[in-house]
Amino acid sequence: MKYTHLAAITLFSMILVGCDPTPVEPGPDTGTPNTDTVSPSDNGSGPSPDVPTATLDSVAGVQAFAEEVGCDSQGITLVAPGVSLQGVVVTSSRFDAFTPDDPAKDGLDGYFVADVTGGDYSGLFVVISRSEASDYKPGDILNVTGDVEERYCFTQLMAATHEVTGTGDQPAATEVTAESLATEANESRIVTLKDVEVLEKAAWGGYVVSGGVEIAFGFPDYFLSLNVGGTYDLTGAVKYSYSKFQLLPRSEADIVSHGGGGEETTIEAIQSGDASVNCTDGGNNTITGGVSVEGVIVQERFSAAGSLDAYYLNSGAGGPNSGIVMLVNANSGNNYALGSQVKVVGDYKEYYCLSEIVAQSVEVLGADGSIPEAIVAGGAADLLEAAEAHEGLLVTIENVEITNTDDFEKYGYVAVNGTDLLIEGKILYSDDFPAVEVGTNYASVTGFLSYSYGQYRIQPRSVTDFVE
Repeated sequence: MKYTHLAAITLFSMILVGCDPTPVEPGPDTGTPNTDTVSPSDNGSGPSPDVPTATLDSVAGVQAFAEEVGCDSQGITLVAPGVSLQGVVVTSSRFDAFTPDDPAKDGLDGYFVADVTGGDYSGLFVVISRSEASDYKPGDILNVTGDVEERYCFTQLMAATHEVTGTGDQPAATEVTAESLATEANESRIVTLKDVEVLEKAAWGGYVVSGGVEIAFGFPDYFLSLNVGGTYDLTGAVKYSYSKFQLLPRSEADIVSHGGGGEETTIEAIQSGDASVNCTDGGNNTITGGVSVEGVIVQERFSAAGSLDAYYLNSGAGGPNSGIVMLVNANSGNNYALGSQVKVVGDYKEYYCLSEIVAQSVEVLGADGSIPEAIVAGGAADLLEAAEAHEGLLVTIENVEITNTDDFEKYGYVAVNGTDLLIEGKILYSDDFPAVEVGTNYASVTGFLSYSYGQYRIQPRSVTDFVE
């Protein structure tokens, strides 16, 4: 039913479905609060199919029972204590149901489950204490017991016991319209919206698509990123939050892009623009959402941080301002080959003054792109004088002497030639660096030029980038 316990939707992956001891109230209501128990027909949802027989031995029966009990849009209603569901199938990975501000308190994990037969009213949200360290996967068959509650009109089973009894097939996703998604029959089910356009990115981090449906997030292992103006087929679990039904894609596989959207620009225009050249603001700042650029993959995948992979992208020209780092969701199965010509749609960000494209979609246009040679920048001091124009480019510095190794063991970088220029292990791990003692000299060192914590850094690709 209808209102999830969501107090911090602006925090990534922090969608509240319960807390203790007193529920957090939902956001401010601009109308007169209604604390009466409401029936499903009172919540403004679209037309629903016939409600199944109310029982407590199947998900559909539990949802029907909850329909009869009704819900309090301003609080929590106990629907039925001690419910036992046998042989339900898990339809999502672990969901961040609640993360408390106080780390000493226990959080809540959640899973969407379903009757194996599928059908209307066959989905349910199950909540498990995080201290139990559950990690169920889609396709797991569960026996689960606990109290069924309406938390702000979102039906949930607060698990007391739970165990896997096997694995099985999940019900196929049901194709819905924006209108039919917003019904009780589809709450907590896996559904698909086809050929919808992304109309806007919401202030809280989600998106609004055709028909006014909100596309939200909450799965810790998946970073939701769509292109405003793009057209997609979107699959996910249906939940109810802040008086609206929302669709939650579970992984990159739930997102099928049909292209579209994106303001066309070039890497050179980004890197030579005022936001890049005169960046002084420390922070993760989106400069332009939904840009479209073309380029060549000049460095294969390496790990950026957390759930992001990175590539270096070049316009193909190879001159100043022609390179940039591209970030891609690590859970998307990406693996773009060296030399691939790609069209990238995503957000242009200045991440603490490092220019980057955070990809929402990557289209491979060809496989024979031109890979520019490294730019020979002279000595370390010479490179620093023209560093901004060389950010994101493959560069070579000559007559290199390692002059400071104080941070090598902890952070994996060394300083050279008595300057602020660093050589760091990012693409090539620092453990694989050749000799890095103070006083070690190299005829040249080659790598991609990055920027972090107020210093430029050369990132060698292999040991052959260190030339004695």
